[in-house]
Amino acid sequence: MVILKEVNDENFYKLVKMERQEHVAPNVFSIAQAYLFPEMKPRAIYNKENELVGFVMYGPDPDLNDQIWIWRLSIDTPYQRKGYGRATVKKVIENVLEEYPEEKQLWLSTLPDNDRAINLYTSLGFKDTGKTEYDEKVYVLDLKK
Repeated sequence: MVILKEVNDENFYKLVKMERQEHVAPNVFSIAQAYLFPEMKPRAIYNKENELVGFVMYGPDPDLNDQIWIWRLSIDTPYQRKGYGRATVKKVIENVLEEYPEEKQLWLSTLPDNDRAINLYTSLGFKDTGKTEYDEKVYVLDLKK
């Protein structure tokens, strides 16, 4: 189980200092981007012990007909391979269904060589669209079945 909390003065510095993940933009970049695009939702990821374990950002893309995207997902190194990535994607799906009830799809992209992420996303039902955005493979999940 994970809890998503807003970025605030208690978690900001920890998020910024998280070890940079190879396939993900730095958290400080994402937080700045969310400032420029306030429809994005940057969130700190906490586990049930209230430890900060990662960062996720999701929300609509105004350039793509307001499609809802998972923009970033980064689990801090000591917490990787413990199920937090999977739990976070599931939590984002729940949030999207609640916050955007009219949405029929959830989108994300990842670098084509990020096998761990691709395996995670496809195991949760995301399908490869065959499209590429910014050199990343685009995946989509049908929310309404």
